[in-house]
Amino acid sequence: YDNTDWELTNDNSNAQVMNWTCYNEIYSTPEFEALWGIMDYLNQRGITNGLVVNFQGPGPAWLGGTNLIAGYENEWAEMIASLFVYARNTRHLQFNLIAPNNEPDMNLGAYGSEGVGMSPSQYVTALRYLSRQFDSNGMGNVHFVVPDAQSDTWYLWPILADPEVMSKVARVGLHSYLDNGVDSWGIDAVLKGSAYPDLTFWMTEFNAWCSTCEDGETNTFCWEDYRDLASYLLYHLANGATAGIVWEGYDSYYRILNNWSCWGLFAASGRFDVPRIYTPRKNFYTFAQVTRFVRPGARRIGLGGSSGSLQMLAFYHPDTGQLTLTGVNPGSSPVSLSGTLTSLPDVPLLDLYYTDN
Repeated sequence: YDNTDWELTNDNSNAQVMNWTCYNEIYSTPEFEALWGIMDYLNQRGITNGLVVNFQGPGPAWLGGTNLIAGYENEWAEMIASLFVYARNTRHLQFNLIAPNNEPDMNLGAYGSEGVGMSPSQYVTALRYLSRQFDSNGMGNVHFVVPDAQSDTWYLWPILADPEVMSKVARVGLHSYLDNGVDSWGIDAVLKGSAYPDLTFWMTEFNAWCSTCEDGETNTFCWEDYRDLASYLLYHLANGATAGIVWEGYDSYYRILNNWSCWGLFAASGRFDVPRIYTPRKNFYTFAQVTRFVRPGARRIGLGGSSGSLQMLAFYHPDTGQLTLTGVNPGSSPVSLSGTLTSLPDVPLLDLYYTDN
């Protein structure tokens, strides 16, 4: 949700008491009707546990705008929690995961901010209050995907050190726009060596970087960039990520920059077209070489020996019996692959699917 500035005037002076006369009016506006409509549509498609609402952009001026004023952590938590209390109790929407603050470390100055700016310690305080807000409103089963920061580990360490916040953390969320899995490398070992060894992490934003996409001009990706989206995903999966969410699904208006974002897997026909037509870019197909075949519940399995120049991973789905070998050929010439399948049930048939420029 973009931006997090909907409570323009404080609902009251008590962060422990939600003023529903105020909130009911806010949450029945056209902008929020669009949010409820999207959530309801996803619920109707069977997406409940997989629905994650993320908040982006600065907060209202009385909370500090781009940076949260110290001492207002519970007021921020009340504002965030009120939306979900309304969504569940008034709109009867199904969800249990939220990403409460997008990139709290990315203050963009005059352009706004990716999220409400908070230091790592302040963010932990705010999350602690948010946890209590959900508990006191009968929504203790709502859990967090955090920290969703660019400087991930600076924010992750204090979160891991706070038992109250960790009682609400469902997944660690990381962002990366770098090659070779740089931002996810070592995270799996950190989590396994922590007090929460079963906790896993998602790449909640990743892609190859595109400066013109961010500036609302045009998507200038070439074939290598489209190919790299699949390569980046494989690096993160190899590092232990259990999900990858590409930024972004489709070209859209980017409120925090007051411009369009052109990162989408689906390109918009025109910003003012009615209706607007979306068509897939080439990275939709390279991304699908993983997402179409490595389905939820699949497990990454070992590969031995040498695959030469190929970047490869293997997956096996214990429920469907599907084996998937997926990879990227970084060169321009075909590469032969040979090997033996061991420690697997019988695999009588292999099909080949590929995407090229």
